[in-house]
Amino acid sequence: MTSSASRLRSLARCWTALARHTGGNVAVIFSLVAPVFLVAMGATIDYAATTSGKHSLQSIADNAALGGAQATRLGNATQSSISAVVSNIVAANAHGASIRAATSVPTGMTSVTVTLTQDLPTRFGAMVGKPTARVTATATAKVSGGAPLCVASLATTDPKLASVPNPTLDAKGKLTLSLLAIDVALLPNPGLLMIKGAKVTAPNCFVSTNLPKPYSISVYDTAKLSARSIQSGGGYTGAINVNYSTTPGTDSPAAADPLQSLPTPSVPGGCTYTNLKVSGGAPSLTPGVYCGGLHISNGAIVTLLPGVYVIKDGSFIVDSASTVNGNGVGFYLTATAPVAWSAFPNVYFGTDTHISLSAAATGEMAGVLFFEDRALPKGALHAILSNDARNLLGTIYLSRGFLGVASTAPVADQSAYTIIVANALLLYGGPELVLNTNYSATAVPVPQGVGPKNATVYLSQ
Repeated sequence: MTSSASRLRSLARCWTALARHTGGNVAVIFSLVAPVFLVAMGATIDYAATTSGKHSLQSIADNAALGGAQATRLGNATQSSISAVVSNIVAANAHGASIRAATSVPTGMTSVTVTLTQDLPTRFGAMVGKPTARVTATATAKVSGGAPLCVASLATTDPKLASVPNPTLDAKGKLTLSLLAIDVALLPNPGLLMIKGAKVTAPNCFVSTNLPKPYSISVYDTAKLSARSIQSGGGYTGAINVNYSTTPGTDSPAAADPLQSLPTPSVPGGCTYTNLKVSGGAPSLTPGVYCGGLHISNGAIVTLLPGVYVIKDGSFIVDSASTVNGNGVGFYLTATAPVAWSAFPNVYFGTDTHISLSAAATGEMAGVLFFEDRALPKGALHAILSNDARNLLGTIYLSRGFLGVASTAPVADQSAYTIIVANALLLYGGPELVLNTNYSATAVPVPQGVGPKNATVYLSQ
């Protein structure tokens, strides 16, 4: 546009000089032709500006259609919620300009079509009664696959590990966490990291990350990610057929937290227990507020009665050959603000522990096994090192922290289903995390926002 304007100014100067010529015929011709010529040049400049504006509008339409199609992956998606996602994307990219958006979502949500309209101001069109030029752009993103969500990493910037569980852990636990921390420190910070022969087996579901970096999903050495569908917010490291069961999709727009509308569990006033330590024996524990956390050790065999366990200002630690069984339970991890890292709520299951947990079928945490307070700082490490944690039935929701799995035996393989929504996920040292999707085999519901309404998306050419 700048070069066009420069050429116009040069021509205008030439015409002005010509108009000053003493020849009367030239002056007459100039007075007749100059307005037409200037309007024509102005129309050329307006056309260039309109073409550039249409190109920008098309880019916004493409992004909005992809974002809307990503929103269909949410289990509670509706046409209204998808239209709202599109509107938010358009507004974020409009930079204050007025852009009208129309969103079309067919029954079944197999595609999302976005049509954008914008009236661009003209510099010279007003001379002929056209002060604006209308441009439109249309994009369609299709939805395919339909695999249910089983892993979602929410991090959109490099996740930083900020804390580890209580330093009084058993020696094996401290060693494993130390090795994991060293490896993580030497690697980029992906949304999903798998090293030292780790395995994720999720044959019937969908794994996704949001991080828009080339290492968004990083699978090293003999580790392997097996899933029906894999989608990266950026790129991936590792070899197809060696580290992946299927080629990951790349550069997917960041998807919203699929559980963002899940209500925060209520926290009763006061403390039911303070700094509770269970050492040995076979007690039954009741739901309530565990201020200062809960530490189960010394071979204790603990039964958790159904209900919500609020772990406040402390960690939930099971170590030293202890056993924990709980049906119909949920754990809410929270802290009094501002939180100190020494009091950060963590989950830690030691290597020689025996863990069997199932989420509730009803109530405020129905279908949710762990719920990390959304108001907490990011970066806590929640570690499953247990070599006997084969039943983890429900949804593990750690939107602020890392979930680290570093056992040597299968994890969650006997669960009807397990869903993980975390800021980042780390697997180290040979565990096989098995994510089943046998929803009909249990009365534990899948929370709204996750489950079978999930798919990969792509722009239709």
